[in-house]
Amino acid sequence: MSKPLLEIQDLHVHFNTSDGVVEAINGATLSISAGEVLGLVGESGSGKSVTAMSVLGLVPQPPAIYPAGKILWKGTDLLTTPDRELREIRGGEISMIFQDPMTSLNPVYTIGHQISEMIRVHSRVSAKQAKEKSIEMLDLVGVPNPRQRFDDYPHQFSGGMRQRAMIAMALSCEPELLIADEPTTALDVTIQAQILEIIEKSARELNVAVLLITHDLGVVAGICDRVAVMYAGRIVEEAPVNDLFENPLMPYTWGLMRSIPQMDSVKGERLYTIPGSPPVMSRPPKGCAFASRCEFAIDKCKTDLPEIRQISNGRTVRCHRVGEPNFALSQKVL
Repeated sequence: MSKPLLEIQDLHVHFNTSDGVVEAINGATLSISAGEVLGLVGESGSGKSVTAMSVLGLVPQPPAIYPAGKILWKGTDLLTTPDRELREIRGGEISMIFQDPMTSLNPVYTIGHQISEMIRVHSRVSAKQAKEKSIEMLDLVGVPNPRQRFDDYPHQFSGGMRQRAMIAMALSCEPELLIADEPTTALDVTIQAQILEIIEKSARELNVAVLLITHDLGVVAGICDRVAVMYAGRIVEEAPVNDLFENPLMPYTWGLMRSIPQMDSVKGERLYTIPGSPPVMSRPPKGCAFASRCEFAIDKCKTDLPEIRQISNGRTVRCHRVGEPNFALSQKVL
């Protein structure tokens, strides 16, 4: 594995609110290299999107504050990078596909204008060159009749076509890192497969690093190389995708796996759900944040924060009980 393009080191992101300080990110650490697809999974509110938005400097300050941590892009800390330099990186070297393309695209400008504007800001080319590049990108992501659709407005595109346009815009300046935040939300399964194929093709053929944020573990299994599981603002398990699915170690990861509908399940049987609710991060627990919901928790879990442990090359977990003989046997019940 080559040296990582992006390294997030012990990142903390807090928000000042009327209910007190919300500790949204509490020491997240992860890295991604060129051509690699890293999946970031976890329940809503676990901190996935805040982590991604922090990379691009899109979290408003205030109310956000960054009390600790670094976000290193090719060795440069983006948290201390001047705004002018960050604007050059944002969109040029790092691009993002947002969750809802309808609210991300400006309804009063044509699709072509918005892609061309991105290209002209970062590439310093003429309007004619930007138009031709935009048409080329629309064709690359599978928009039919791209020269004709160049002058269409977002409301004239379907949901799947709008997402394709967002991907075209994100790839138009040939970024080195593509952050995809729930890129297939609200799309039917056929369109989902096509969108994911485009993203995977970008990674494999263009050597683009991809950070894929999703709730769908099926998507992760299909295109990711590694998976990082996030809970309560921390990475609780990280592993190569095959290792994680074959042998999840953290009880929270087990819970996510058990929540997936099984082909051999009994008709009428209720789906498994993880009991309880995520902690309120304005009053974070002292020990493991998952302890109150974990059927395997012991007293130590409720009082001591588990350190991140390296189990093997490329595999880490944050759990007091991993490695105990009896705990290993308990995997059989899952």
